[in-house]
Amino acid sequence: MVLGAGAAAVGSPARDTSTGVAYVGSDEGRMYAVQVPFSGALVQTPPSAAKPEASSIVGGQNPAASAGAVRCARVKVRSPQSDKRRRFSATGILDLDFKVRFRKLPDGDHLLRLKILTPHGHLYQELTQPFTTDTTARDRSRQVDGFPRPLPVKVTSPAGARATIPKVKVRWPVAGTPIVHSSLYGTWTVEAYVDDDTRRCGPAATFRIEE
Repeated sequence: MVLGAGAAAVGSPARDTSTGVAYVGSDEGRMYAVQVPFSGALVQTPPSAAKPEASSIVGGQNPAASAGAVRCARVKVRSPQSDKRRRFSATGILDLDFKVRFRKLPDGDHLLRLKILTPHGHLYQELTQPFTTDTTARDRSRQVDGFPRPLPVKVTSPAGARATIPKVKVRWPVAGTPIVHSSLYGTWTVEAYVDDDTRRCGPAATFRIEE
């Protein structure tokens, strides 16, 4: 089902490279899709479409991560338009911020993947965010396997008053997406993965989206 011809109508899509169609997820047998083309910065590639390469720049395991496994302390869910925590109104906010705090993070470049699951436990979207601990890497982009254009690299920032705990923030649109159009309300889940590790780097976080 085609919902629209622009990312603003449906949020950040995922692209099927074999068919050239961009999808925004499915739930209860309903598929949300839009037609391409999209700009590379807006396309989120599902894991099945990615082909990891043995490179620290394009896919593959980051050599920095081999020094020790990455550990996440928690994923905080907040909205710039609300002071509520873990409970949000879809008609009262524009987007959500996922703030990933790390307990253990080797220096260097990394790749954060956030898997967002619907209230029924289905994969709705996977967000991909390159990041680095190098504070001199401002305004840098990185080519990631499966994406047609380089993605902007975020630099870790201190989490709260404890400057030794790094964090990365990723914004996720809610307004104007199938969450509102198809009333996908209930308890959602977000899981954080780093680099090529198939295990979560820490506990999953849950949050509610209501009408």
